[in-house]
Amino acid sequence: MRTFKFSSGERALIEGDRLLQIGKSTEAIPLLERAALDLPQNAPALNHLGLAYHASGKTNEARRAYLRALEVDRNRIEATYNLAITHLERGELLEAEKGLRAYLFAHPGDPAVWSLLANLQFQAGRWDDAERSFAAVQPPQAMGADGWNTRGLLSLRKRRFKDAINSFQYALSLDPAVTTPLFNLGVTLQLQGDRRNAAAYYRKWLASAPPNS
Repeated sequence: MRTFKFSSGERALIEGDRLLQIGKSTEAIPLLERAALDLPQNAPALNHLGLAYHASGKTNEARRAYLRALEVDRNRIEATYNLAITHLERGELLEAEKGLRAYLFAHPGDPAVWSLLANLQFQAGRWDDAERSFAAVQPPQAMGADGWNTRGLLSLRKRRFKDAINSFQYALSLDPAVTTPLFNLGVTLQLQGDRRNAAAYYRKWLASAPPNS
């Protein structure tokens, strides 16, 4: 019976991926560099190398690895998404949006990516687009506390105060440790002229602030 033997590059890829999966990105880098060197036409190896660089804070190296992965296989959708995240981190919103939309074309039901897209569009001041993207997040709680807080800010921008209050309160129900919605509730109530309840939320927010912050 013949036994299958992995090449040195394949062994490096397997071990590098294992280290990456358990959070040892720095240790994974030399192995994945070896894999990328030995397997230059292997898009997953290049994408994994990008992930290891990215997790280690080497963003420029990560971008180059993702781009190389896409040169080898332009349909490597994971690399498209990962490259979009590096664009987002650098504030390159247009390029980030292109990558996120490409990912959503292949995975239209991914709520986390719809939430990312909505937050990006809100950051860019495209409130109607952001609202449509938030509406695509299913189930709605999948956007998390931060997403609901941003959705509340979107409603506040549009002076839909009741919707804003509901969004901030729902954000708190999902994660009471996320305290920014307390401040935003104070702002919303103050804009409505409810100074007493606004002050109560401001006090809660101040009480929740970490020491020396």
